[in-house]
Amino acid sequence: MSKIKQKILDNFEDFHEAIHRLFGHHDVFDDLCHRYSRIDDRLQSLGEDDPERSALLRRQSELEQEMLAVMGHDRRV
Repeated sequence: MSKIKQKILDNFEDFHEAIHRLFGHHDVFDDLCHRYSRIDDRLQSLGEDDPERSALLRRQSELEQEMLAVMGHDRRV
């Protein structure tokens, strides 16, 4: 399993089925996952007081909402 997919599974525990269906099969979702992972990696490398941190957190939150929309749309209950 890729590092990116594992990171997404860890961060979105309620959506494992949707992630398994979408990852590697849905171009938009894959792009969102890669962008989310890059931001997450960058955030982990920054100090708590880094001025770039707040902008990255906002962008990460936006990506989370986009990912949730795709996963929620695909979610089969």
